[in-house]
Amino acid sequence: LDGEKVHLFFLLVSPPDRPGDHLRALESISRQLRDDMFCRFLKQAKAPKDIQLLLDEADQGQSS
Repeated sequence: LDGEKVHLFFLLVSPPDRPGDHLRALESISRQLRDDMFCRFLKQAKAPKDIQLLLDEADQGQSS
């Protein structure tokens, strides 16, 4: 929309019987995307497990 390149793209999928799951995930991810360091680490990730670890660490930091 703004003519800029896309650097991060997220696809959220949740079961039909749990529609709130994707909204909670979207809320968490959107909160983390405001952090430049978090975005930098995401862009440097080499494997899906690296991304999962980063998201897990971010979730743990939010619950503290």
